[in-house]
Amino acid sequence: MKYFVTFFLFCVLITNTFQSSDSYEPELKTRNHASLHDNGIYQYQSQQTKSKQIASQKTTAKGIREIGLGYNPFKDENKMAVWVIEETDDLPIGVIVYQTPKSQLSMQTEITEHLVNITTHKHIHLHASGRYKFIKAKFSGDYDSFHNHLTKSSYKMAHTQANIHLYTLQSQIEMMTFTPSFTKSINEILWCLEKNTTRSRQLATYKTDQLLNFYGTHVRTKVVMGGTCNKYDFIDTNEWSDYEKTQFSASVKVSFAIFFSIKGSYEVDHTVYEKYLKSNKNTQVYVTGGLPWSSNETYNEWAETLFLNPIPVDYYHYPISYVLRAEQFEYTNREVFRELIKLIEKRTMKNVVQNTHYGCMDPKNPNFDFIANVDDPKRCAFNLTENFGGVFQVSNYPYFQLKNELTQNYSCPEDYKAYPIQDPVSHTVWCHRRFWHWDLKYKCYNGEDINSQLYVCLNQGGSKKGMYFGGAYTNKVHNRYTNGFSCPDGYYDRFAPFDSNDKTKGIHFCTAPYDSGDINMGLHVGGFFSGFKPNPFTKKFVCPNGYKRVTLGFSFYSEEFVYCVGIHDFDGELMYIPPGYGHDIPSLVDYYWLEKEQYYLVVNISVPESYEEQYHSLSEFLNATYHNKATDAWNLIDDDKKNLVENNQDKNDNTKKTTSNSHHSNSAIVVLSLCLGLMSIAFAVLLFVTKKKQNEKNDPEKRRILYTNSGTGED
Repeated sequence: MKYFVTFFLFCVLITNTFQSSDSYEPELKTRNHASLHDNGIYQYQSQQTKSKQIASQKTTAKGIREIGLGYNPFKDENKMAVWVIEETDDLPIGVIVYQTPKSQLSMQTEITEHLVNITTHKHIHLHASGRYKFIKAKFSGDYDSFHNHLTKSSYKMAHTQANIHLYTLQSQIEMMTFTPSFTKSINEILWCLEKNTTRSRQLATYKTDQLLNFYGTHVRTKVVMGGTCNKYDFIDTNEWSDYEKTQFSASVKVSFAIFFSIKGSYEVDHTVYEKYLKSNKNTQVYVTGGLPWSSNETYNEWAETLFLNPIPVDYYHYPISYVLRAEQFEYTNREVFRELIKLIEKRTMKNVVQNTHYGCMDPKNPNFDFIANVDDPKRCAFNLTENFGGVFQVSNYPYFQLKNELTQNYSCPEDYKAYPIQDPVSHTVWCHRRFWHWDLKYKCYNGEDINSQLYVCLNQGGSKKGMYFGGAYTNKVHNRYTNGFSCPDGYYDRFAPFDSNDKTKGIHFCTAPYDSGDINMGLHVGGFFSGFKPNPFTKKFVCPNGYKRVTLGFSFYSEEFVYCVGIHDFDGELMYIPPGYGHDIPSLVDYYWLEKEQYYLVVNISVPESYEEQYHSLSEFLNATYHNKATDAWNLIDDDKKNLVENNQDKNDNTKKTTSNSHHSNSAIVVLSLCLGLMSIAFAVLLFVTKKKQNEKNDPEKRRILYTNSGTGED
């Protein structure tokens, strides 16, 4: 029995030892992974050695900081980092450096008469497929500066540029690692897509828009280091002859060479050159890279300092959706990951559409569009009276009736169609009359309810002229065009009442017929819509591209009125629309399809300050009932998202624990089974031997033989 207990303890010891060695398996894997990582570093030692021969650590570090940054092309703005780029003594893994072939002087001159031809001194390349057509548009801070010069004057712009490229830093996309914050954002979107409910998909769309806001639509993959010299001349060429204009480019190039002391031979008409100098109204010079420029410095002296202080002169970018790889995220489900890519591309295109403004880019045209970045020659022929054809209101109550000025009837002009911008209004008006000692209450208007409906006339593609639109206002919301409760000079105030008991409630439309004389100003009309009637121009609750919404608040029956005007009509500024704005929903009223097929009204409380001043409280303006429903809806979405995240985390943790425990338990079961088997065999052998000895002792014949042998003395 002593041997049996010893053998049992030995089996238990073997089992524990096996489990202990198995628990160190993750550490062994980590070490193996680290060794592979070290081998990867070793493979790039030769490239890093060559990189040192091209540029020093200080100069390359400037370009390395640019690699992996998110980029927003619509504002020419760097965003949060998408990739992890560590600064080391050598180049980080995944980044290589090589000499640029174009490391010599490259000088060119261009003459710009039209905004379509503007180029900037910073080259920005956006690599994408054909569906990203916005690369033809103009997005950069330099463009905005030159845009202002050309729009505020009738001058031509001459741009001369000299570039020197020293070396290029390029990332290897397949080797790059995403930042923890970017990875977390992608995982949250994947969680929402995996659940595949209506609310979770809406949340995924919101998170995607948030991702594009924080990280931009592109990631920087390559940077060319060097320096540039740029000279912009704004020339008044109104009195120039055709011959002088042909010699204009040569004069500009000579001026550039003289300014930067560039040696060379140039042929130019001296008379034309002198006239060019006199016609030059403004000059801008940009020198980037090298040491600070001094007035007595030559181009060659400046070029020698580029090796001490090169700067990025060319950028190359890829869309974020192009650099995502499923293996770097927690979810490896290919179908869900493909949905993620499609969603990011869809929201990127939404951002592109919002920020690509087609319009007339000719500053000399009266219909010039200040914010246009893609030229549309048809817009140059646009007339302010082509979209809007007036308003009218029909009602069984005379006080509510409003005729269209152009037709003098309840109808629209030719080529225009009537669209209702609100649901039919029906309410009862009660009157009181004292008869002897009793107060009698009865319906005022022939015993019937008052019914009314408001219509706007919008163009259907015809060429007939309509009316000028000068804004609108109510008794609480002023006219943005006049900054008061009034119409512009020369416009008629057309009032559409809503409440017979309070005759101040209604909308004042400022209109003027196309033949009103000296009126040469007005708003670009992009449609009308209310809380329940979409915009006829877009068939949705949004304004067309290039237009912005102006709200008139809520009417007494809780419908919001919105009209769309040119995005530059009020402020004349270039407006950037960030991703996520301009959804197919109203500005203050959003719809979310929730469980049990119920509509919840979600209200965005981003109200201009002027509204807070004009209303006693914010809840009065937004309607407390809607606000409460909105809060409930958002809470449901937030709770659902938290549950989704927690469930996925618990699910992953349980899966890991289950896998680990099952692995350990299976190993332990195998060892214990072997031990039990051996113990069973040993026990069986022991039992057999013991039984045999007992049988021998109990056998009479054997005892007699043994006794006889012992008596005779035989062995």
